Amino acid sequence: QAQTADYKFNRLTIYNGLSQNMVHCLTQDYLGYMWFGTKDGLNRYDGYTFKIYKSDLFDPASICDNQINYLYEDDKHNLWIGTRKGLSLYDRENDRFINFEREKITKNSLVVNCISGNSKDGLWISSFGGEIIGLDIVYTPGKRTPEVKLKRIITKAEIRNDRAENILLEKNDALWIFGINGISHLDLRSGTIDTTGSQYQTYLFQPESSKSRISANKYSPFHSPMQEGIMDENGLLWFIGKEGLYKFDKKNRQFVFYKLNEWAKTLISKVNNSGDTEIWIGLFYQGINIINTRTGHIDKVTTESLGEEKGTDMWITKFCKGRDGTVWLGTSGWGIIYSSPINSMFKKETPH
Repeated sequence: QAQTADYKFNRLTIYNGLSQNMVHCLTQDYLGYMWFGTKDGLNRYDGYTFKIYKSDLFDPASICDNQINYLYEDDKHNLWIGTRKGLSLYDRENDRFINFEREKITKNSLVVNCISGNSKDGLWISSFGGEIIGLDIVYTPGKRTPEVKLKRIITKAEIRNDRAENILLEKNDALWIFGINGISHLDLRSGTIDTTGSQYQTYLFQPESSKSRISANKYSPFHSPMQEGIMDENGLLWFIGKEGLYKFDKKNRQFVFYKLNEWAKTLISKVNNSGDTEIWIGLFYQGINIINTRTGHIDKVTTESLGEEKGTDMWITKFCKGRDGTVWLGTSGWGIIYSSPINSMFKKETPH
């Protein structure tokens, strides 16, 4: 049973200092700063003011392009920026950028659309051209610029997709690849890629009171259009696609499937006041669905509730969950929308 939720949302736009209202990506770094990647500039926000970073042809230490497609902070607190013209790394010490030459990474164009990784398994980048590129990042003491070593290139033929919509590195184990023809699974140890999912089963979500299991293999994420995956607070993997939401049961090689009737774009997990895991799902033009994963109950947040007029062609491009519980939403032309808990300190406390 779906119902309209009562959540309070605030908004940040160009009128507050944001460089552009088309927001492709957002993240919070380990110091507490919010970073927003837009169609025209990278923005750092401290809860009060914006600092905008833009490309400058005459400054090699400026960011390599103004269209910011993806932001990713790795386990060593390095902030990686994927742009329309390649890969940049933020140099915090000097408040500058280290740009990596495309030729050292790929012979093809490098329009980055997603980044995932860690210091052990490397940095993985997907490009709009269809390649997925695995890089080893080597840091040398005393040297400001790390060395980039190519470890693997995955072609679009290997993943049965013209390109990856998103990628997700599962620590020490696997790279999940999301595409319009379904997911693919790269085993990092063996190097093999599974595109069939024949060893996995999919079951329809059932409330705890139900003892039955209903097969939903026709909705297998390996054979349905898929958008994105995340890891929640408990280490569980959640995937979103055209048909609905999937929880991955790694031990039993199963997916638990929550059927939705709207095509989702992005998702994030959040623990509610009752201790249940909620998945917030950003829909194309339809606002947000908030699913209680224990009960299956769905709250709907309409675009009007987000502060937009009815019929607005707006969708959520990306979620970010702040450490204080604030949920941040990037949008397709309407700036940043955020919902803070009552005890949020974001507005009262600048990062250190």
